[in-house]
Amino acid sequence: MRISHLMAQSKVTSDMAHAREVRDKAASQISSGKKITRLSDDPAGAMEALRARRELQRAEIYSVQSQDAVGWLDNYDSLLSQFSDRLLRVREVSLYGQNTGSAGPDVSDALADEILSIKTELLALANSRYTGKPLFAGAQNPASVYNASELYAGDSTPYMRNIAPGISMAVSIPGPDAFGVDGSGTQLFQTLTILENQVRTANAGGITSSINNLDVARERIETNRISVGVKTTTVEAVRTQREVANETLSRQISLVEDADLAQASIEFNSAQTAYNATLATAARLFESSLVNYLR
Repeated sequence: MRISHLMAQSKVTSDMAHAREVRDKAASQISSGKKITRLSDDPAGAMEALRARRELQRAEIYSVQSQDAVGWLDNYDSLLSQFSDRLLRVREVSLYGQNTGSAGPDVSDALADEILSIKTELLALANSRYTGKPLFAGAQNPASVYNASELYAGDSTPYMRNIAPGISMAVSIPGPDAFGVDGSGTQLFQTLTILENQVRTANAGGITSSINNLDVARERIETNRISVGVKTTTVEAVRTQREVANETLSRQISLVEDADLAQASIEFNSAQTAYNATLATAARLFESSLVNYLR
């Protein structure tokens, strides 16, 4: 079959366009480091990368909430540890006051003043805040969680954090859960008030009873510390699992989108060579066509 000059020109023009397209695509991959810059480059791969990115975005939301949960729990762990340590000192002082009735009112007053000082310190800790929110007030935001009368001003609503899909955790501790219900007989601050008065009056029998109530209050503090520790471990485990999943998603995106620079360089050089060769052929062909036309 005879090939006309027009057919040859069309073929050369098509080859030039293809070589230029391959070259430009390889150049784009080399400059951007990505093999997918448009949806049309790889529709299936682009959709897979898009789904992976959406998963990473959702994971970021859970990461922020988990970080916030750890912040709350770390604050509780520190505060409850201080409560536990200071209550041990109160117990020590109370036992000493129980056995020094004959030492005189000055000693009793000094011991009672120390208990009062510790109670004031613990009330300040009970009114602690994190990110502007009172730690022990539930969903409320009173100026003082425990007022001058040592009564609770919050509620029992927990502060919830979503740390993973389908996993919501209460990360707050309402005051009554940590320090006892007002008027219960073992409410911490009321127990300290009674204990202070009994030590000041050297009431040995009353001191014994109040020490028992103090032990119940401290046991409640320790129970909350254990709960905080368990929750912290859970959050950290979930965060670790999510980090592993995020790394997998990131690798998945990289495999789909990232260009093989070595391969892209080879394709660029090959396409450039093909383009130059086709260009030279076109020059000869078009020159021949012009000569034939002039004849």
